[in-house]
Amino acid sequence: TLAQVPDSIYHQRLYHLCKIWGFVKYHHSEIANGNVNWDDELINRIPGIKSAPNNQAFNDSLLLFINSAGETSIGEGEIPEVPDSLNLIKDWTWMSDEVLSMEVQDKLNYIKEQFRPMLHVKIGQDSISKKTIFKDHGYNNISYYPEEEVRALALYRYWNCINYYFPYKLIMDKKWDTTLVESIPNIIQAANKDEYHLAIKELSVKINDSHSYMESAVYRRIRGIIYTTFSTKYIDGQMVVDKVLEIEENIKFGDIVLEVDNVNTQLLRDSLLRYASGSNNISVETDLSNILLWGQE
Repeated sequence: TLAQVPDSIYHQRLYHLCKIWGFVKYHHSEIANGNVNWDDELINRIPGIKSAPNNQAFNDSLLLFINSAGETSIGEGEIPEVPDSLNLIKDWTWMSDEVLSMEVQDKLNYIKEQFRPMLHVKIGQDSISKKTIFKDHGYNNISYYPEEEVRALALYRYWNCINYYFPYKLIMDKKWDTTLVESIPNIIQAANKDEYHLAIKELSVKINDSHSYMESAVYRRIRGIIYTTFSTKYIDGQMVVDKVLEIEENIKFGDIVLEVDNVNTQLLRDSLLRYASGSNNISVETDLSNILLWGQE
């Protein structure tokens, strides 16, 4: 029987594991070269990290995990000088957290010192747009509600992509570390596929960007696949009809939507706001209105 630790401790461990997994993924030569399946290593290590009876055992598991990547080699290139204002990853203080043993800290610092910019099998570039492409693929026979370890992998992949590559990380409404802390229980404790997909949707809007997009068959079913014959704009605290299809006879331009399915629109907006993406209030309000007007019928 595996030991049981309080959820608060387990979630704290998952926080540190996310930071370590992502850091090693993007800074270790053996993973960059494709010689180590870092996803598999994570999946296999989580149960032991979850059941570690104390902090020393947790750190022992972390050390085994990091060492499973093998010996990293120093690159030939030079680390570019980046102004602090543009350096998304200048804060390495998490590596010195008192939860981490000196052996783990030393190992992480060693990898950081050895790192030089290099080609990476998980990162590419679109030949036309020149945009960065992440080459992570579905994990095994992925289901709509995968096991806990794979849900953690999904969170870790997304969080670290944003952490190391999203150019606007430093001007988000909330620190990206805080989003990680908040997202871990939502995703790990999701009791079914609906809760899991909604937790991922909620995570995706935290970057405060209108380009944020999350789609799945499960989310489409929850949201609904049918839209109204009209659209609205949020004006002076009211959902005001701004466009109407010709086939609609009962609703006019300028009408105000007070309720949807007998529920006050403001109550609905408050409950759905966490799923609306946008880079400013107007775009968030537009997306929120769209979400509210989708339905099953």
